[in-house]
Amino acid sequence: MIRLVRDGDRCRIELVGFLGNTLFGVYRRACEAHGVRARKVDGKWLSTCALVDVPALKAALQAGGVAVEVDAGLAQALTLKAAAIRTDVAAADGRAATVDAALAARGLALYPFQRAGVAWLAPRDRALLADQMGLGKTVQALVAAPAGAPVLVVAPASVKGVWAAEAARFRPDLTPTILAGRGSFRWPTPGEMVVTNPDILPGEKGTDARGRATYVLPAALATAPQGVTLVVDEAHWAKDGKAQRTRKLRALRDAVLAAGGRIWILTGTPLLNRPPELWGVLEAAGLARDAFGSWQRFTVLFKAGANRFGGLEWGRPDAEVPKLLQRVSLRRERAEVLPDLPAKTRRTVEVNGLAWPPEGKDLADAVGAVLEAVGAEIERLMAEGVNLEAAIKQAMATADTAVRFEDVSRVRAVLATAKIPAMLAAVEAHEAEDEPLVVFSRHRTPVDALRGRDGWGVITGDESADQRTETVRAFQAGELRGVACTIQAGGVGITLTHAHSLLFVDLDWTPALNEQAEDRCCRIGQASAVTVTRLVAAHAMDRRVAQLLGLKETLIAATVDASTRTTVVDEAAALDAAAQAEAVCGAAPAARPVRRGPQTPVERWAAEAIAMLSGLDPDGAAVRNDAGWNKMDGPTGHSLAQQLPRGLTDKQWALAIRLANRYPRQVGRAPQSTEVV
Repeated sequence: MIRLVRDGDRCRIELVGFLGNTLFGVYRRACEAHGVRARKVDGKWLSTCALVDVPALKAALQAGGVAVEVDAGLAQALTLKAAAIRTDVAAADGRAATVDAALAARGLALYPFQRAGVAWLAPRDRALLADQMGLGKTVQALVAAPAGAPVLVVAPASVKGVWAAEAARFRPDLTPTILAGRGSFRWPTPGEMVVTNPDILPGEKGTDARGRATYVLPAALATAPQGVTLVVDEAHWAKDGKAQRTRKLRALRDAVLAAGGRIWILTGTPLLNRPPELWGVLEAAGLARDAFGSWQRFTVLFKAGANRFGGLEWGRPDAEVPKLLQRVSLRRERAEVLPDLPAKTRRTVEVNGLAWPPEGKDLADAVGAVLEAVGAEIERLMAEGVNLEAAIKQAMATADTAVRFEDVSRVRAVLATAKIPAMLAAVEAHEAEDEPLVVFSRHRTPVDALRGRDGWGVITGDESADQRTETVRAFQAGELRGVACTIQAGGVGITLTHAHSLLFVDLDWTPALNEQAEDRCCRIGQASAVTVTRLVAAHAMDRRVAQLLGLKETLIAATVDASTRTTVVDEAAALDAAAQAEAVCGAAPAARPVRRGPQTPVERWAAEAIAMLSGLDPDGAAVRNDAGWNKMDGPTGHSLAQQLPRGLTDKQWALAIRLANRYPRQVGRAPQSTEVV
């Protein structure tokens, strides 16, 4: 038997008696799948989980035949947590209604999936919003932030102005303050939104609770304001746990949570290349162990093994990974939640007649031959989670050739330059049709070739924030014919929906960065279908790189994109159901409850009623139609209906009768019986 007991703001899982090999296996798998953390306290292992995970953990244990008792104190905590969730969601829904009222004057409104995202974020103290780029993560976080609370946003310097502008549109009750320069950090006051960037976060060298070197907040900043909300935008920058700015962010996170605040991380690309980056992004909000239990479990799920250099080689993710990610994150994809948003069509155009510089083609031929020779090793390394750039470097290091990785980079730059005539031809064609165009390139040479062209703006990272903002404004207003950007400088934080044609002269090594760049155009506000054209040189070198990038995109889709979901669980209802289904206080260890079929007229009536109500409620009370279960009773009712074929316990029959009696209009009244049920 398993007893679930309140342990502060968490649930403690206690083993009562001997489970045996079979049931212990059920217990272990349920714990692994539902965020149970185990740590040693006074030489004994203590296992706990978050309160919101109790319903699913309990259901998984019972489905596997493990008897579960819920302590009365935990049942009360679950009920209180459900009430708190409903309060937060109701308040967030009120803010969303206010935003919709303001937008109505312009014929606009929040999308339903955005309101669902607001409701999902609002009650959480730690969360990852991983919606695909262009679906409005900024808006959802702003609307979800509590009214009157202090808000701190940590975002790349290039998008700090975006947060201030969006707050003015969607949360005018928040006063935005943008910080700049080292030493400028301060905590926000109630009703204020302070926006800073990762490179100027505060911190000084110190040690953590285990005595390990890290960064801590200066004494003057060590205490965060009560109830502060910390939002981390484009959070993939925090993927490296050893980086100074990541450790400073974690110090902020700890101070925020200690003050009863919350931390939300936003990124459409939590996994850029290697699985450890996903762990790092989740850990920025303290979510990694909630999702995967432990680092050891994470390595198993990603099939990691030791390599000859003492590090880890990574394999393809286990099929369980997307479901585990769903426990701590919400991800919706454009095509599923917003079918009206124009689709993105990719096409590849092969470029002939390249403008080769002296000796450029000879070097490209040599590099292309080497890449072909070590292609199998590159693909093997990529399958283990190594990014494309590193995989090429490692494979070439072991090959018997005079060609070096630096030569690969040189050839890529040469090819980008050689494709400039093709780029200009495409630019001229769009100009002739008076069709706006956005050009992206990993290398600067193609972008610089458009600098100074009549009617064109450029974004390379050399421009000031004001210049960048003005370029975007002018393009969106139709004052420019096109914009050329490097992928690094223009791939995040801007909206270029005035164009529905994108041209990539060449691509970044990292597929996620290329996709981010694409979604500057293919996002909310786009009125036309978007066509993405990639120029690939008619040469073995460029063809091979394009093929390898395609393989990497497939690997990422198997991990992050597979975690997409379009519905949000009603956690408050699930908590209430878990609280009311069992309520045992100080009960002694008992034998496993006996399951049986209905034995009395009332039980037979209840069985038919439970089955009928569940059949009338296939959508889980998502739509109010006065048929089937209501939202509060739905989870419990469906669970009982699923268990009817193998019988219910005495307590479950009593619960089934109580539930059925609440729906006399649909199922009629219970038969008269003198039997005690």
